[in-house]
Amino acid sequence: MNKKEKEPKFLYSKNNTEKKSLLASFNLDHIFLKLFTKTRRIHITRFAIFFTKLGNGQLWLFFSCLTFLYYVPIGITFQIAIFIQLYIQVLLKNLIKRARPYQKFLDLEALYMPPDPYSFPSGHTCAAFTMAFVSKLVLPVAWPYFLVVALIIALSRVYLAAHYPSDVFAGVIIAGFSAKIAVTCTYLVTGVML
Repeated sequence: MNKKEKEPKFLYSKNNTEKKSLLASFNLDHIFLKLFTKTRRIHITRFAIFFTKLGNGQLWLFFSCLTFLYYVPIGITFQIAIFIQLYIQVLLKNLIKRARPYQKFLDLEALYMPPDPYSFPSGHTCAAFTMAFVSKLVLPVAWPYFLVVALIIALSRVYLAAHYPSDVFAGVIIAGFSAKIAVTCTYLVTGVML
């Protein structure tokens, strides 16, 4: 037995690219991404792109402005929530600077190019779920509709390889936080408890 055969082989060796790719394949984000991309079909892709475009932000701004016509404190709550989630997600993106999945894994193709280079958290998911959570708190009649749209948008972001599942999960957490803070801020500003 020669000296080379006696040397232990370490799983985390920096020089062993095969071992590195093995480790990457056990990454949960990558596993879920691969599952999503295996389901790609032209009609599903069109559907996902439609909902991703829907979640770009204009719809949320339009709806939050409409709520002012219904009841001003509700409109204020939606506007505050949008601002809070936007501030948090932009701050985190620029602090963490996580590369998009299609940039990290060459086997993933982006089907819709995102507006910025950073992945964590998902801004589309953050905005969509913020609207859903705020509606649950102050406009329950709209909650089921917003929830369905938010879920589809979140799934579309992973399907299109623009985000990891963990980016989407973080977006949901930020949205819940933003909605609760917005309701509290509305009460402090208007004195109305929604």
